[in-house]
Amino acid sequence: MRVKVRVFTILRELIGKREEEVFVQDGASIREVLNLLSGRYGKEFSDYLFDGERLKEHVQILINGTNMMTLDGFETRLKDNSTLAVIPPVEGGNLLITGFSQRSTLRDCEEK
Repeated sequence: MRVKVRVFTILRELIGKREEEVFVQDGASIREVLNLLSGRYGKEFSDYLFDGERLKEHVQILINGTNMMTLDGFETRLKDNSTLAVIPPVEGGNLLITGFSQRSTLRDCEEK
C-alpha cells in the first residue's frame, strides 16, 4: 500500500524534499513506516526523531490530520493513501501545533 509522508523544517533539509511516498505492506504501522525512513535516511534522521525506541517529545506525528497519540500511538495501522505528517518544532522547542488540543488536525494547524 502507498503512504504519503510529509516532513517539515529540519527533516525536510535532511531528506531533500517536502514529502515522500513509501510503499509498505497492507496494515503497516506508523512505527514500520518511520523505521523504513530511518533506514533510508540514516542516523541523523533517526536521531532527530527517536530517543532509543521512544519518539522525542518535541516531535508530533499526525495521521490524516489526527495526532497519533489520540489513536494507537506507534502501533496505529495505516490504510492505503494515508498521509503521515512528521512535525518537529519550528524554533526553540515551540511546537508547530502549540496551543492546539491533542485532537487538533493538520488543517487546523495550517490555518493558524
